[in-house]
Amino acid sequence: MIEAIYELPLLLRLLRYLFITISPTLREKYYSLLAMTFLLVALKVKKETADIFFTTI
Repeated sequence: MIEAIYELPLLLRLLRYLFITISPTLREKYYSLLAMTFLLVALKVKKETADIFFTTI
């Protein structure tokens, strides 16, 4: 829980970057938000989960 608090500003900065610069349409914003949510959960659960997620893509 404490580690997630320290990572939160970085995740918010990444979200703002994705929303403003990369994603011009609402659908891309939705998918980027979904991906960031999954990564946040993966960071909380285990690092291996994120590795599996990136190797499947």
